[in-house]
Amino acid sequence: MTNPDAGQLNRSKAEALAQQERKVAGVMDMGSLRWVLLGCIVVFALSLFLPFAGGYSGVEILLFTEASRQDVKITENIFAWTGTLGLILGGLMTVFSRKSNPFIFTWALTTIALFEAVLALWLRQTGGGYATAAGIYLAILAVVVAEIVCVMIATRRNPQQQEIARQRRQLDDTDEVGMAQRSASSRVTPTVSQENPALADDRRARAAERHRRQGL
Repeated sequence: MTNPDAGQLNRSKAEALAQQERKVAGVMDMGSLRWVLLGCIVVFALSLFLPFAGGYSGVEILLFTEASRQDVKITENIFAWTGTLGLILGGLMTVFSRKSNPFIFTWALTTIALFEAVLALWLRQTGGGYATAAGIYLAILAVVVAEIVCVMIATRRNPQQQEIARQRRQLDDTDEVGMAQRSASSRVTPTVSQENPALADDRRARAAERHRRQGL
C-alpha cells in the first residue's frame, strides 16, 4: 500500500522533473531547421536591396526617405521593419544562441510581418499608385518559410524532453494507484456480522433466549 511518505516522495520527484523540463525547454532543438532559418534570413536580407514597392528598395523603405514616404504605404513600412527585426535580428540570435526567448521574439514578429505582407499586397491590388516589385515577393517568401520553420521548431521535442515526459507519466500512474489504495483503506470498516456471521448468529440466539425468559 502506498503510504504518505511515498506520495510526498513522488510529488518531490514530479516537481524536480518539471523544473528540469523547463530548463531543457529553454534551449531549442533546431536540428537541420537551424540552417533553413538561416537561409530565410539571407534571402530576406538580399531582398531588401531589390525594389519593394513604388520603385523603392527595402533599404530605402527602412530608412524612410523623403521620396519613399510619398509612395510607400504604411503596411509596407511595417512589413519591412517587422521582417527585419524579427527575421534578421531575432533570427540570427535564435540561430546562434538556440534560446527560447529570441525564438519567441522571432516567431511573434515574423507572424506580424506575414499579416502585414498580405494586407500590403491587398491594398496595392485594390488601390492606385505604384505596383509591388520583385523584392517584396522574395521577402514574403522568406517570411512564409520562416513562419513554417518556427512552427516546426516549436512542436519539436528532443530525446531528453521525451524521457522526462515518460518519467512524469510513470509518476502520475503511481500517484493514481496510491490514491486508489488510500481510498479503499479509508472506507467504512465492515460490520461484525460481515466479518464473522457465526458470532452474529450466536448473539441473536442469546437475545432471543433472554426475550423468551422475560415472557415467562
